[in-house]
Amino acid sequence: MGHNRSWISKNQSEHALYQVVTRAYSEEQTYRHFTIAVQVVIFIGSLLGQCVCFRNS
Repeated sequence: MGHNRSWISKNQSEHALYQVVTRAYSEEQTYRHFTIAVQVVIFIGSLLGQCVCFRNS
């Protein structure tokens, strides 16, 4: 017998593909959330930095 994958049903292979796509989307979404959070922290830090500078003037 050869080593073909004919024993894998179409539904199983579609499910595996769906899992790969879902994981890639999830990782991309996590990365986007992380970058947005970092941008918000930097923005708030810059606002607080300006407030401190005006108080010391």
